[in-house]
Amino acid sequence: MARVINEKEFAEIINSNIESKSQKPLVVDCYTDWCAPCKASAPIYEQMSQKYKDRADFVKINVDQNQGVAQKLQVRNIPTFAILIGNKIVTRIVGANMKKLESSIKDILDKN
Repeated sequence: MARVINEKEFAEIINSNIESKSQKPLVVDCYTDWCAPCKASAPIYEQMSQKYKDRADFVKINVDQNQGVAQKLQVRNIPTFAILIGNKIVTRIVGANMKKLESSIKDILDKN
């Protein structure tokens, strides 16, 4: 299950991944409560979080409440999905293109 995190938790996850040199992807759903495409994509994101739970970490962050993370991830539109390895963004998908998100996750997992 993808858990909802805040800015502090995001920083802790990133720091932990850097320290451990983890190559496990962190998939971040940047959303807001009022965004219709965000709401529509949420169940599909949840399914992906279950499908790939052993190979990637999935989190959700409300960018209205966590502007610092929104800036770090260069969120200009919502939803935005970012996939990070350590503290580096390896893929960013703008919009609720869930097929592209899953394809990106698979590509990254195949490389690792």
